[in-house]
Amino acid sequence: MYTRILVVGLVAMLAGSSNTAFAQRLNASAAISSQELLPSSTKAWFSVPDAKRLDAKFLETQIGKLTQNPELEPFIKSLRGQFQGWLDDKNMRLGLNVEDIQGVRSGEICIAGIVSNQGPAQPQGKVARDSHGLVLLVDVSENLDAANELLEKLSKDLVQRGATREEFSDSIDAKVAKWKFPQKGRLQKPRHAFHTITGGWLLSSDNEAIFRKIVRRLVNVDSMTKEQTLAAHPAFESVMKKVAVEKVKPEVYWFVNPFGYVQLAQAIARERQEFRQKNNDDWARILQKIGFDGFKGVGGYMAFASGEHELLHRTFVYKPVDETQDIKQKRVFGMLDFKNSRQSSLTPPSFISNKVSGFFCAAWDMQLALKNVGHAIDTFARKDGTFDDTLASLKMEMKVDVTKVVDNFDNEFFVISDNKMPVGQDSEQIVIAVRLRGNPEFVISNIQKSWPHQHNVIEHEGHKIVEIDDSIGGEDLGLEGWEDDPFRDPSEDALQEEVEEPQFSLFEKRYCCATPGYLFVSNDLEYIQKVLLNQTTAQLKDTSDYQRVAKALGDLTDETKISFRQFSRLHRVLRPNYELMRMGKMAASDTIFSRLINQAFENNDPDRVRAQQIDGSKLPADFDKQIGPYLGPSGWVMESVDDGWLFTGIILDRQQNSEQLVKKEEPSEVHK
Repeated sequence: MYTRILVVGLVAMLAGSSNTAFAQRLNASAAISSQELLPSSTKAWFSVPDAKRLDAKFLETQIGKLTQNPELEPFIKSLRGQFQGWLDDKNMRLGLNVEDIQGVRSGEICIAGIVSNQGPAQPQGKVARDSHGLVLLVDVSENLDAANELLEKLSKDLVQRGATREEFSDSIDAKVAKWKFPQKGRLQKPRHAFHTITGGWLLSSDNEAIFRKIVRRLVNVDSMTKEQTLAAHPAFESVMKKVAVEKVKPEVYWFVNPFGYVQLAQAIARERQEFRQKNNDDWARILQKIGFDGFKGVGGYMAFASGEHELLHRTFVYKPVDETQDIKQKRVFGMLDFKNSRQSSLTPPSFISNKVSGFFCAAWDMQLALKNVGHAIDTFARKDGTFDDTLASLKMEMKVDVTKVVDNFDNEFFVISDNKMPVGQDSEQIVIAVRLRGNPEFVISNIQKSWPHQHNVIEHEGHKIVEIDDSIGGEDLGLEGWEDDPFRDPSEDALQEEVEEPQFSLFEKRYCCATPGYLFVSNDLEYIQKVLLNQTTAQLKDTSDYQRVAKALGDLTDETKISFRQFSRLHRVLRPNYELMRMGKMAASDTIFSRLINQAFENNDPDRVRAQQIDGSKLPADFDKQIGPYLGPSGWVMESVDDGWLFTGIILDRQQNSEQLVKKEEPSEVHK
């Protein structure tokens, strides 16, 4: 059941010519599948073709077996209760909860977000009220009695919640329950939910027009032409074709229209506002102006216990080739040019030891990105020329020439991570290494100029390390007129004083060092010193687990097109967050995961520590014996192709000799 809750949770957080063969492949027990029932205006789609198969396949994996460990049962029960309560609250739009769905499904479970096709009078980027909705489809063809009992139970539950049943009149040959929920806000429109069991499907929605369209499709499968369905949408077809792998039968599928999903999310957020407010952060409009509407689809699948893989996941980001695309879209694609044009191997350099927790490498044309990023920044700042003015100001007032600094960067960077033991709030150690092709002294001097009052120089073994401390501000230095934000609009100073929020920083302290060949940036002084002085010949690229992951990914991808490569030892990567969660110190820690979570929950008071939401006190104390053996090595790569980016990721089973060197140690180049 934990698996099912996770699957539905992911959904809740997202909120040929006919594709008939594809539909049958998704759900062999049904004559039709959800993507052939849903309209082409579907913006988000998440499907489990066979919930029972998902459960069985997940339990075949090491992580699945870990969830069956009796010593984890108290924690899973506690987590399930918290998570289910959160989901049930979010799913009040339909009136159903997780347990309801679990008891009746016999085949596919699908949830989708839909925006009805809009007329020409509707402003671009805006979603009209009442034109969007959520849809839940559950195949109950083998469990009709239980499904009908569920609707009876649901009727009683909704009455207790204060909902009232209304008449639903239509020529549709289906029994429909229409429910009106109590009005929460004085100015909010009343919400409705619609339920029916038709054609072997349990269908629920919060939008009447969308609900009617799908019911008609269920009653008469020919009422909607195939060209009007999600299955035949060009972006959907392109994504599903690209991620397909022969002989792999996935347990989970998903698809999102990125621009449409932003519209849908904003429409739902506006609907929840009790008072009509002017929305200055219209992300759909902003992203369209920048050119991100050139991305037409993102989707893929997950397959559990697939051959040698504990987990195989594939995702494709679809941006169709269009020679006539406007200049703003060309700027976006230029800003995100990740093609590995130099055919770099993207393997771990010699300074990365065999003991690290994780490794990431990417190819990125940074010079081209700098040339194209200005339009995006100007759009967010709502003022043309903001980016160019900022570069000119930095060059004139601070003597920082950003363009020349970037010209010294090569088109490749690395990220390595490790843990400091025993686990504490500052255990996570990260180093980012950017390959240099120019003068390292010029790069480090410009870094010092960029933080003139917040840096300190540390000499160590012939290396000049620059410490940058974001906690030191203008007030601490008696510099009340100093402003660190180059995008500040002086006309908004009074407003900013009232609503000022602390800026998010991945690292509060950073340690930077430029050497011939690399610029290093780290969150930990001891770790950057260790990397700088690393003289071991035991390198990550020679370990058995790294090579296992690299080979498994190589069998699924085209090595000549790889632009990103990532490798993790899950038992080491997850250890700090696990221990901190168990000790109740997760929210107060300095791990990247914790800082991102704190930012997501808008913890804007620097003097207040956010309370940890998950009770980790019931977790087993011995991670190495009770948890670690179930967590194997993982990795993913991204291939840059003409019409988008293809991600392929895997998790393999844990082998106890996973960090053993498989090659005889040979003298290697020592990084200096």
